[in-house]
Amino acid sequence: MAYVKDRVRRDGSVYYTAMWRAGGTAGGKQESEVFDEEPAAQRFKDLVNGHGQNWPPGWIRGQGFVAERRRAETMFEPFALAYIDRLTGIQGDTHPHQARPAQRDHPVRRRCRNVTARFQPVRQDPSASARLHRG
Repeated sequence: MAYVKDRVRRDGSVYYTAMWRAGGTAGGKQESEVFDEEPAAQRFKDLVNGHGQNWPPGWIRGQGFVAERRRAETMFEPFALAYIDRLTGIQGDTHPHQARPAQRDHPVRRRCRNVTARFQPVRQDPSASARLHRG
């Protein structure tokens, strides 16, 4: 079980450390996270306990929950489209019909968007599932 330990810095200020053993086993690596306020440390301790004595998913040590760690240009679709643009080798003397692969409506670009869409959560209309199960 995770626990919170209060400690004193050299300057006399108090900080709180949430501590636990990874996976909850005696032989597990000792893990910890430091907080300036006790309520925050207690909430984090509860998160660790709720996730089986492991780091909560999405938590970054020393930073907390970070909404988006990746820059937009490193996501799949922008990366794939930039890669396709590099493959086409379009220069100033390229004939317009040869430049079609680099246009947004090209089938390769549509395929990239379709692949990207498969990895994004889909909200389904609740009445759609009811329609599927009717005899």
